[in-house]
Amino acid sequence: MLRGIPSIFATFAAMIALLIGSHFCFAQTETTLYNFQGAPDGSVPSARLIRDSSGNLYGTTADGGAVSYGSGTVFEISATGKLTILYSFAGDFNGAFDGANPMASLIRDSSGNLYGTTVNGGGSKTFGGCGTIFKLSPTGKETVLYRFTCGADGAFPLTALLRDSEGNLYGTTSNYGNTSCVSKLGGGCGTLIRLNTSGHLTVLHTFGSGTDGQSPDADLLTDAAGNFYGSTYSGGTYGYGTVYKLAKNGTYSVLYSFNFGVNNDGALPIGKLVQDSAGSLYGTTLYGGLRQTGSCGYNGCGSIFKIDPSGKETVLYAFTGEPDGSNPRAGLVADSAGNLYGTTDAGGAENQGAVFRVDTSGQESIVHSFSFTDGAQPIAGLTPGLGDVFYGTTSQGGSADAGVLFKLIP
Repeated sequence: MLRGIPSIFATFAAMIALLIGSHFCFAQTETTLYNFQGAPDGSVPSARLIRDSSGNLYGTTADGGAVSYGSGTVFEISATGKLTILYSFAGDFNGAFDGANPMASLIRDSSGNLYGTTVNGGGSKTFGGCGTIFKLSPTGKETVLYRFTCGADGAFPLTALLRDSEGNLYGTTSNYGNTSCVSKLGGGCGTLIRLNTSGHLTVLHTFGSGTDGQSPDADLLTDAAGNFYGSTYSGGTYGYGTVYKLAKNGTYSVLYSFNFGVNNDGALPIGKLVQDSAGSLYGTTLYGGLRQTGSCGYNGCGSIFKIDPSGKETVLYAFTGEPDGSNPRAGLVADSAGNLYGTTDAGGAENQGAVFRVDTSGQESIVHSFSFTDGAQPIAGLTPGLGDVFYGTTSQGGSADAGVLFKLIP
């Protein structure tokens, strides 16, 4: 059985139905802890950070690093703000075949080993590779646990892994699998996979066989019963993405298909889902929401949604661009009072992206608008610290326009 991930909504037993409210800015403190330089430390930090019990943060950069043709890094930043490069990927250009371009969050076991995925690399089938699953020891030794083949197993994993009590790893690939289905990248529509401790990979579900969805680009969520929940970026009944469930017994079901035009329900869900104690799921869509309004026009600026256990979808908030933000690419987190926090890739006061808050009455507030010098285009979610402090990254901006790592006190 999978270890259940604690619900971030456990602090409140029942959530008040959220209504679309006004937005405003309020007092907060944002501090840039680190400016990435591209080399040797990496650039384009794109994944949510993880935090250990000592307050150290771990993350990845999708590009840059300390080697020729730098293909990304794994880094640690201490509680005092010192950054250490734990590993620099070389990719396939020099025959290392160690993976390239990690874009997903890491996970960490009790021994301090880190596990993650790379979108490219591995040396399988195509130039540039089809992606890998890797392990990084506390001493910095990298081991490729699996190299995707761009075949029935899938390719180009964009999401973080889950690890069960027996050490099996679970995740998704955004492409290949069912090659009769053509995704946004071409070549297939992705898979949901399990990798056991012997390195044997099992495909638990192949996407794109009907209206089940295409391109699962968001991290998986699991509950205490061992069921998986996730979203697909596209596909479904109407082509604008789905929220799905894979039960512990292997039964796959679509909980909701986004329609884009009905009830302004959103389109293209891309962030990790979160679940409250009543079983309702919360997430974000990249587009949709209120269409033909604000700075985003017909496509809409994105939305925050709730899906209850019966499958009813409710739009909790629809973004309008400026000043409230647009195009949220990451999932949500909650503080101790049950307020929801997230990031938008664009919008905000200076159209460089923002951190937002939605309280339990449905009122949306801008916690911080980025201005490029302090970061731009945050595409990763926030990581809670102690005392309602949050940590995060921006993919661009900062002193070298290579992204920043920041601390935020709402």
